Amino acid sequence: MKVGCAALGFRVAAALTPSQQTEKTLCGDTNIEHNVIIETDFTADIDDLAALAAAHALADQCHWRILAIMYNEKNSDCPPAIHAVNQWYGRDDIPIGIWGGDFWNVEESPWCAYVRTVQENPSMSYGLDKYPSWFSNDLNSEYESTIAARNYGAQTSYKTEYSMDVYERVPSGAKDQSVTIVSIGYVEDLYALINFNDNLKSLWDAKVGNMYVMGGGYNFDSGNSHGADNAFDLYREWSKPIITSCEGGGDDYRTGLNSDMISAINSGRYTDFNSVSPVKRGFFYHCGLGWASKFCRHGDSETGELGGRKSWDPFTVVLAAKDIGATGSRKGISTGANNGNLGCFPDGWTATYFYLAGITDKNYIIDYMQTLIDQEPLIANHIATVV
Repeated sequence: MKVGCAALGFRVAAALTPSQQTEKTLCGDTNIEHNVIIETDFTADIDDLAALAAAHALADQCHWRILAIMYNEKNSDCPPAIHAVNQWYGRDDIPIGIWGGDFWNVEESPWCAYVRTVQENPSMSYGLDKYPSWFSNDLNSEYESTIAARNYGAQTSYKTEYSMDVYERVPSGAKDQSVTIVSIGYVEDLYALINFNDNLKSLWDAKVGNMYVMGGGYNFDSGNSHGADNAFDLYREWSKPIITSCEGGGDDYRTGLNSDMISAINSGRYTDFNSVSPVKRGFFYHCGLGWASKFCRHGDSETGELGGRKSWDPFTVVLAAKDIGATGSRKGISTGANNGNLGCFPDGWTATYFYLAGITDKNYIIDYMQTLIDQEPLIANHIATVV
């Protein structure tokens, strides 16, 4: 049985979107000073899922507001998965912008299709021979009931919207310099943002403050395999603070799996896993059954110890929240001038006007990231769901 919001005793203000109602429920009259837009290539690598979960957990704790998610890859399975994560946290209406230009060699995703509880592509088996209950009617009913309650009966299907349209609409209502961009993917959206038209350039100039970039030039050196050949131009033209880090990519920075999930995967108990959490589903499938599961193991080896995925992306989210002052604590991070230390930038890059960041307390940061990723949405404590 599905119970509506009114039956649950939850009065919904008609003028509020699900995100606004969730913020009001969790944060009351707290003034949320910081806004974030996340640029993500949420496709091949599962650490983008962990980063999105961390961003939502930080919003749950009233540290910032998520204005939009920009998807800068081109796999059609993945934007609906992003939407499912947003719904899980009671923020159905967060816009998802997709890159509308050229993008070569679109990557497969080992896990995006498994985030949802419904099989949307009948041409793919999705491993139903291994675990037929993964997309069962019972699990789908439980998921639908949960997100209906958390989004106050206003949950919607994913819809296509282009990134430049979202950039033109969403930041306009934000306070000047209050928007932080966290880039954990490719850069084509960002280059277009400051070159698309005069209105977007003016909005960028007025509204955007710092930008945080995963790995600095990590995606610069891909031989333009996706047609994203404007990264150097982006850095030359951005002219606002850019903070980058090479941290989070070691075997000792793995996140995303809790001890119960590791035990179940190691023992082959796939049919025991019946969570409808899109975060747990994505990680469980990717690390247990996906064709890229070796990347959840130390040494990226089939025989390595299972520990979760390396954490470049969630660390970049945590770095951004801490560095802009949203969390009120800078514990575990440091930022400073580049001073010519180009870190993970490709050969030939010599600019020194951006900032480098690092981890000063590894154990604390790993635990903090994992806590954010593991945390159940706080809105669940305020809204009951009956299936």
